[in-house]
Amino acid sequence: MVLGVALVVFAVLQANGWLIALGLCLVVSAGFVVWDAAVRRLDVDDGGLRLVAPFRSRRIRWEDVSEVRPDAHGPWATRLVAVRRDGEVLSLPVAPTDTELVERWRIAAARPHSQHSDASGEGWSG
Repeated sequence: MVLGVALVVFAVLQANGWLIALGLCLVVSAGFVVWDAAVRRLDVDDGGLRLVAPFRSRRIRWEDVSEVRPDAHGPWATRLVAVRRDGEVLSLPVAPTDTELVERWRIAAARPHSQHSDASGEGWSG
């Protein structure tokens, strides 16, 4: 990102159009990378998961989760994913070795669904 900003400043000083365009592309690309890697948080409680990201949070009830597993097999795993009953796969910002999250899901999955269900089942966003 710093390289892109420096390139834009240099290009403006030199009045070179293609360097300005290249610098802006670098800045925008770096911005997307930073945005994607923005600090995300996962809150876990007896009711389910809450994914917190910039400008948005999403609540997923344990009843809607059919599986919690690593995103790949063996040493290729980089994080855990939660698979919803409708097939949607949610990437979770935790290491694939996070056994506490998997254990909480197993405990919640063993409970009767009526204990924590609501009318929508979707949770909330906001």
